[in-house]
Amino acid sequence: RNVYTWSSIFINNHLLRLREGKDDDSVNGLKKRNKRIVLIRHGCTYMNEYLSKPGCKWGDANFTDVFPTSTLDNSSDETNDISLYLDTPLSNRGIKQANELSQRIQLGKDNDEPDVIKDIDLIIVSPLTRALQTMELGLLPHIAADAKKVPIVALPLAAERLYLISDVGKPTSELSERFPYVDFESEFSNNNNQDYHWWYTFDNDATVQNTEYVEWRPINEGQTYACKGEPSRRFHRRMVSLYDWLDARTESTIALVTHWGVIQWLIGQDFQNCEMRIESFDDNGDDNASFRRNGFMLSDEEEKGIFSEGEKLIANEMKERRKAD
Repeated sequence: RNVYTWSSIFINNHLLRLREGKDDDSVNGLKKRNKRIVLIRHGCTYMNEYLSKPGCKWGDANFTDVFPTSTLDNSSDETNDISLYLDTPLSNRGIKQANELSQRIQLGKDNDEPDVIKDIDLIIVSPLTRALQTMELGLLPHIAADAKKVPIVALPLAAERLYLISDVGKPTSELSERFPYVDFESEFSNNNNQDYHWWYTFDNDATVQNTEYVEWRPINEGQTYACKGEPSRRFHRRMVSLYDWLDARTESTIALVTHWGVIQWLIGQDFQNCEMRIESFDDNGDDNASFRRNGFMLSDEEEKGIFSEGEKLIANEMKERRKAD
């Protein structure tokens, strides 16, 4: 079993509650809710920086995300060490961005609602390390005094689509040691085995049993990949489950620390590293909601174009930084 089996059970239970009127704030004449989601994308990672290099962009000829298992193996270049790319952590640049996010929050400069952090009832974070680090550096300092009142929950549904080896996670047994204040139990379907694969794996996907994997990533110009990617239908299904999960929550202000692909699907907007925005989740009849249940799924070609532009920004900023140094 994995999180995808769990999500179908969750949705069925949620729909039952809706039919019973338990999750609908408009029942019994109550005013419809106004739920806010504080969306935060993680900071720059080693994989982001790798993808900004010439010849290493998504879709480039001979692109690969296969790296040596150790810098002692085949390369003297430490930037090719797989430990920088498997569940890729924040780079030095990303750590700086996360600290700057914390400063912007402190000064109330990141949005039109400077006090929104005080209203957060729940923090949801992707279990991928880069999101956890961003939450820890950028957001946690501002809720530390209320840490017992504001649960911090790791949610597999909020993980990035599995594009590359950077989107392969680590076991919760390892994550819980590094981030002991995060709940790695409530939303994981196999609590008795902390080493199970909570991230997407094609071979463990019950919906594609006896089905041959069809590569959806660029492969016609010598590209090679370290692992099988997450098919678009499966990712779309997972994002619908994430939407339903958020919809079922009773909290009025939820922080969601997640990834570019997840945010793009949820609201159809492009986020830069460590960008934060407050978005309305509910449609109260005035079309103010940013979210929609059927999402904003991009085609593979659209994703390729946006990837290229995003990593180009990182490359330009790194060039400017080198000039300054």
